Amino acid sequence: MIESSVSIVLPVYNEERILEKNSLKVLDYCENIFKKFEIVIADNGSTDKTPDIGRNLAKKYKKIKYLRLEKRGRGRALKTAWTISKADIFCYMDADLATDLKHLEQLIKLVEEGYDITYGSRLSKESKVERSAKRNLLSIGYNFLFRIAFNTKIADPQCGFKAVNKTIVKKIVPLVKEKGGPFDAELLLISERLGYKLKEVPVKWADTRLLDGEKSRFNLFEETKKHITLIWRLRKNIKTIKN
Repeated sequence: MIESSVSIVLPVYNEERILEKNSLKVLDYCENIFKKFEIVIADNGSTDKTPDIGRNLAKKYKKIKYLRLEKRGRGRALKTAWTISKADIFCYMDADLATDLKHLEQLIKLVEEGYDITYGSRLSKESKVERSAKRNLLSIGYNFLFRIAFNTKIADPQCGFKAVNKTIVKKIVPLVKEKGGPFDAELLLISERLGYKLKEVPVKWADTRLLDGEKSRFNLFEETKKHITLIWRLRKNIKTIKN
C-alpha cells in the first residue's frame, strides 16, 4: 500500500444524481490502495441536494469530508481544499469518474518517485477514449493550438485527473489566477515554465454522462470560441512568469 498521505478532491456543482454513488466508489478504491487518505467533496455553491448528500456522507464515513464554497469555480475549490489540507500528495478527479480509477495509484506513485505534477492525458497514443466525434475533434484542435501558443509539450491540460506534491501547492498554486476550469492549464504552464517535473499518464476515459443517458449540450461553435478565448487569457496570465 502507498505510505504517503493523500488528499483526493472531488469538485462538484449540482451533482445530486451521482455524488453518493461515485464518492463511495472512490472510497472503496482508496481503502485498498492508501494507508492514509481523505476524500474532500468540494461543493461549488450547489443549489440542488448536493449539500445534503455531501454532509451526510461526511457524517457517515470518517474518510470523507465536505467543504462548502458559495462561489463557483473548480480552481477556487481546488485551491481552497489543497491549501488547508496537511496531506503529502494532493490530487483531484472529476466527480463523474470519467477517468478510470485504476490510474490514480499510478499518479500517486509517480509523485512519490519525484515528479512534481502527474496528469492524465486522453490524447496519448496509449489512451483509450470514448466520446463523440465532435468533442474529439475539438479536443485535438484545441490542444494543437495550445501547444503552439505556449511552445509546450503539455497535452490535454484540461483532463480532470491530476496529482501534485506539497511544493506545487505551496509555491505554484498561489500564482494561479484562474478560478474556474482553466486552473488546470495555468497550473501546468507555470510549473513547466519554472522547471518543475511534469509527467503525462495515458488514461482510459469515457464520457460517462452520455453513457448514462444524459442529453449532450455540446455546441461546437460556442466551445471553439470559448477555447480560443481561454488561450488568449492564459497567455495574458502567465506572461510575467519567468524561469
